[in-house]
Amino acid sequence: MTYEIQQHSNYDIQPFSLPPFPVDALPPTIRAAVEEAMLAVEAPAALIASSALAAASLATQTEFNVQRDVGLDGPISLYFITIAESGERKSAVDRLFFKAAREFENAQELEEE
Repeated sequence: MTYEIQQHSNYDIQPFSLPPFPVDALPPTIRAAVEEAMLAVEAPAALIASSALAAASLATQTEFNVQRDVGLDGPISLYFITIAESGERKSAVDRLFFKAAREFENAQELEEE
């Protein structure tokens, strides 16, 4: 996959290529979800995998902490930025992986009313 960078400044940014995303390196459950989404939505594997990992992080961050050093621990949160052209299916992929989270949030809002 080659990306063309549009000139927006005085920096000399050249087009670049990325190797294929290593879907096989994902944990089995996430890999299966990514592979299924790849069949359902024509989007880059990296975009699909990042959405799957972000959703998994959201679903588990209140359940587990990671200790980075003595006295320095916190949730296992991941932070993602997705940069993609219009039409690369960012919203479609996020809808797939964040459906349960949106439903949970909506249910919480109804309970608060």
